[in-house]
Amino acid sequence: MLLNEHKHSAQQGLKHFENLLRDKSNVAYASKNITEKQAKAMADHAQKFSTWANTTGIDLKIEGWRDAEFN
Repeated sequence: MLLNEHKHSAQQGLKHFENLLRDKSNVAYASKNITEKQAKAMADHAQKFSTWANTTGIDLKIEGWRDAEFN
């Protein structure tokens, strides 16, 4: 795993990713529609994960990652 390999301490984004996977499964396989509150929570998880992933990519200097000036 890239984060373990680089000893990056900020791994809280993994929890956001876990939430996104759970949310995806709920949307894809649940027999009932999601509520507006659930949809907003999903959007929040996605935003938090995106922010974390971008920051982590820059911090780890991942080759090909977007330059911070262009975000």
